[in-house]
Amino acid sequence: MAPRTPPPPPDKNRRKFVQRGVYMAPAILTLAAAPEFAKAGSGKPSGPPPGPPPGKP
Repeated sequence: MAPRTPPPPPDKNRRKFVQRGVYMAPAILTLAAAPEFAKAGSGKPSGPPPGPPPGKP
């Protein structure tokens, strides 16, 4: 039976990359969603108000 080789040491760079990705994914999704919420505005109607303009009889 052949001697077993020890497993390679863990790749710390890959581990750091994965850990950062866990935190970055929600941030990226939040930034992408922000303009969608802003499209709705503050609820003010668009266009002129209904009725005659002020100061006209």
